[in-house]
Amino acid sequence: MGHKAIFASIGYLFFSLILIQNTVELALISINVPLPVSALSAIKYAVLAGMCGFILTTKSTYTLSNTEKLALALSLVLILLGAVKGGGSSYIADEFRFYFAPIGLFLLGRTACPFKSEKDMAAFIMTIGILYVVLGSIYVVIDKQTLVDGGMRDLLQQKLSDIGRSDAVRNGLPINFYYFHNTGAVSNRAFGALYDPLASAFFGAPLFFYLYEAHRRKAARAAGVLAVAVAVLIVLSFTRSIIAGIVIVLLASLIHKKGIAALPIWAIFVAALAVGAFLLTHLETILDPLDPSTQAHLKAYLQLDLKSSLIGSLFDSGTPRGAESLYLTIFLECGLGGLLFYLAWISHLYRNLQRRIAAPYARATLESMFVYLLASFTTEHWFIFTSGSLFWFLIGNTLSWAEDHEAKTVAEQAQSNAVLFSPPLGASS
Repeated sequence: MGHKAIFASIGYLFFSLILIQNTVELALISINVPLPVSALSAIKYAVLAGMCGFILTTKSTYTLSNTEKLALALSLVLILLGAVKGGGSSYIADEFRFYFAPIGLFLLGRTACPFKSEKDMAAFIMTIGILYVVLGSIYVVIDKQTLVDGGMRDLLQQKLSDIGRSDAVRNGLPINFYYFHNTGAVSNRAFGALYDPLASAFFGAPLFFYLYEAHRRKAARAAGVLAVAVAVLIVLSFTRSIIAGIVIVLLASLIHKKGIAALPIWAIFVAALAVGAFLLTHLETILDPLDPSTQAHLKAYLQLDLKSSLIGSLFDSGTPRGAESLYLTIFLECGLGGLLFYLAWISHLYRNLQRRIAAPYARATLESMFVYLLASFTTEHWFIFTSGSLFWFLIGNTLSWAEDHEAKTVAEQAQSNAVLFSPPLGASS
């Protein structure tokens, strides 16, 4: 088995484990198997560590482009910030784990790059898509009380205790399993294979766009049907930021052939900031009719302390971050410098793919990135390990594939030009 096949097998295994982990844990609890939640989670991380080890032991040379240099510099900045703030080794480790997760998965996808053909990518994305849809649909159909009685309450209590939210429950399930309307009504949310509506919707966003791209390229049968099924599960999750982002991208695709990828990244930020500024300046008229969740997101911006230092402040390691926005969280913990550095790196990634929009799946990656950029104004899930894992791995894989595609296109063009302008055989010089 060649290196590429090994990397691909590890990719299949890792992302399959992310999707089936909760289901396996629930099954074990339901039959009274005394296996701690952390044990199965450790298997997932061991698979990832195995990929890292295989890369380090088999790759003899490493070429660092500006993208990798920026990512590694950013990692170093995070460690230095933690040391300067005086949080100690455990604090630095916690900061590094949260902020390095996307960088690490990106670098893995970039280096391993196991999916470099239409056939390989279509097979992978269809496999993960089928798992996502089948498991997510099962949990929509099965009555929640049946799941609670079958051990889900015990399982989720362990998970919620780990992040300090053991009291945030309703009828034995986390409160984010429900959508609270401003009228007082309550609706069930599809929580998907990841047992979290937000996490499942974030995981599903790049899955939807890659499946849609496979459908546009006619790379796999039923890819379009599977994309629709993923979209339905995202809608049932009531994750409004992801839903709004997908709708905007699809509308942009109708207006322009290149879709949202035709926009420069600064235009996206300016538009988002303009909308945010409008909402904040009209809070008195719009806050009361809104649901509690939206009110909490907007109030987080109102409570922002702009006097925070350039290096950020220490967070209480005993509580979840919960700043209601990835951008607010980075600003509060890493300061203005840390936020600008992260945005510069993301902007660099965006421009790299934008220049190679004709490459396979580059458009799908940019569409996913736009949705995440928008959704991160109200949540941190872009950087949560499981939620954003598929996106970060695929952007690394797609960028390497796009560069190879570009180099191949240039070489073919050069060869074509050489043949076109070469003198006829036997002609005198």
